[in-house]
This record gives sequence, structure tokens and C-alpha cells, in this order.
Amino acid sequence: MFYDELMTRLSTRNQHQIKLGLETIEQLLLKLGNPHHSLSYIHVAGTNGKGTMVHSLHQELRGNKINVASFTSPCISQVNEQIKVNDHFISDEEIIYYASLVEKANQTLLHSATDFELLVALALLYFSHQEVEVVIMEVGMGGRLDATNIIPSPLVHILTQISRDHVSFLSDDLTAIAKEKAGIIKSNHPTVSYPQTKVVEEVIKKEVKKYGSELFIAQLDQSIDGIYEEMLQKTLLYLSREWKRPLDQWIPLEKLSSLPARMEMIHKKPDVILDGAHNQAALERLLDTASTDAARRKVAVFGILEDKSFDMLLERFSSVFDIIVLTEPVSPRALPVEKLKESFEKHQVHVSESFSHPEVALQYALDAANPLDRIYVFGSFYLAHPIKQWLNEERLKSNS
Repeated sequence: MFYDELMTRLSTRNQHQIKLGLETIEQLLLKLGNPHHSLSYIHVAGTNGKGTMVHSLHQELRGNKINVASFTSPCISQVNEQIKVNDHFISDEEIIYYASLVEKANQTLLHSATDFELLVALALLYFSHQEVEVVIMEVGMGGRLDATNIIPSPLVHILTQISRDHVSFLSDDLTAIAKEKAGIIKSNHPTVSYPQTKVVEEVIKKEVKKYGSELFIAQLDQSIDGIYEEMLQKTLLYLSREWKRPLDQWIPLEKLSSLPARMEMIHKKPDVILDGAHNQAALERLLDTASTDAARRKVAVFGILEDKSFDMLLERFSSVFDIIVLTEPVSPRALPVEKLKESFEKHQVHVSESFSHPEVALQYALDAANPLDRIYVFGSFYLAHPIKQWLNEERLKSNS
């Protein structure tokens, strides 16, 4: 497999390739010698904040001199960034080597694995050849039937905020979604949870009770950063108890490095902020932030996947943004910009312009904005790569 083809395949999750279930990944890993059985895990599920939790916990464990690996999704820029051991991402050469082993095993299966299952298998095989004490695995979609749930019982289960998402694959019912997310709980090892709605909390408590495990729920009456710090500290406490060794080196959240596409400033004069907010809870949070922004004018560049619920928030767009530009994420699952525009018009929200290509949409927004304005690019993580790539190319042109 040529490198470019391999990278494209591993970083693309087509709609028809999303297949919830563990049978194929189980068979694939069996062909590879069950490499995942030799590792210890922390499993992270939820709707919002999974990536932040994995990224922060990885850094806290490194601060305590723990050899740690982590797997995250989706791919924001390069597939290498999804697979990390200590302070280094997997190299191109290592991806090619382990992908060839995984593909060889895949060819012997009756039913071929999806690209995401191949990537999970690659990561687990790679981690099994590294000297790591624990692997932090982020769920791709749902939890119970996600390919990452093939791992043995984790040392700690972590549940971030759970709300509606991936409604065409999971459900539009919050109780059903919570059951899928809480499906990663499968042992009497402890569970650490974000403060959830009453409906979700009841589901989690029922699942924890089934295994007789300990449940910690962070306090709601504090900032989001405070909630995450409390969850991180409790996780370290549980791991310290499990390993019978102190984990007392604490790095305050504000001193940790941040993730790309999380309120990331990618351009100045005018400011361009890139954020992966892509479901109701995350979109509400972004709209709240933008509504208090003191910028002269605020511009939205918005595109979303077709399995996302967002109609109930559309009327807020006109009260928050002065200019609205619509586009499409680079994904086979993208909601076509024509359909997106129809939704806005149905709610009588004025759209300034719409473009199928994100870079064209951003160029329009930059041309329309003044230096004191602020542009928010959001709606999907699949907007991040084309937008950042285009900006980098434009900077190279201006410097040449």
C-alpha cells in the first residue's frame, strides 16, 4: 500500500464503514496474537471532552514519570497524532510497518474490517511492542459496541459529558445513548464521571451497580476546568491505589498544553478561532462564549455532519453572529451545504454566503471581516485539516 493511500484510508471514516460491533475486531486481533491482552488500560467515553481528558491525563501521568500510551479519534490533521507513546507520536515508518501486519491479517478474515477497526488494531499492536505501563483509549463512537471496547477490563472507566450525538447511528433517546456510553463499564474497577443530567446519571449508577464497582461523580458547582481537574485527580488517586505507588506530581490544567481545534487561534487580524464543536452541548457552549465576545463583529464559518442535531440552536446564530458563512466538512458524512442552508432559511436565519469548500468559505469570511472582527470556524473536526492546510499554504505564498 503506498504511503499516501494508506494515510488517506486510515484517516477517513466513511459512513458506510461505520459498523458498530466487536466480532470483526475480535477476529482481527486473534489473527494478530491478541496483542491487547498484554496491556493495562484506562477507557474514556462520552460525548464532549473525551479528547481533552485523554490529552490531559496523558500529560499528568508523564509528569509522574509513568510510561503511557494513548489513542484518540477522530483524526484532526495527521493519523500519527492519534497514536502516542510518552512524548512521541507514531512515526510514518512505524505506521507502514504495523499497517502491513494488520492488513495481512485482515485479508484472512471472512468480512473485512472497517478502516477504524484497522486503526484500532494497528494502535494496539504497536502499543504491545512498546514499554508502557498503561494505555488510555478514547472511544470512537458510542462505547458498548465501539471497536475500542475490545480491550480487557480497564483500571479506570472515565465518562465525560454525555448528551445527544451521532443520532443516526446510536439513537435520539438520551437514555439509549447513555447506555451505549456506559457500556464501557465491565468490571469492578472504579468509574469517574462528569456531573451528568439525572437521566444519564441513573443509567451510569445502574451499570456500576451491576459490577459492584466504585463510582465518583465530580461536583457540578464549579467551572468546567474545575470539573476536569477533579476528575483527573480522582483518576490519579485510583491508579495510585491500584499500582501501590504515589502519583502526587500535579500539573494545573492551565499549564498543560491544549489540543488542536479546541478554541484554537489560527490567524490574527482578524482573529480566526477554530473549534471542533459538533453536537448540541458543545455548540451551545461555543455560542455562549461567542455571545460574550467583545469583538467588533463576529463571523461564523459553519459546517456539520449529517448525523448531528443542531436545528434547535439555529435561531441563536442570528443573535450571536453578524455574518454567517456555510460550508461542508471534508467527510463523506458531511451535510451538503445546500441542505444546511435550507435548515437556516427554514428558521429564518439569514445566510451571507455558502460554499462547498471550507477554504473558500474562510477566504470569503476573511475578505468580509475587518481587523477588529473575529471569525469562528466550527461544526466539525473535519473542517480543521483543510482550513489549517490552506492557511499554511497562504502563509508560504506570502513569504515567498
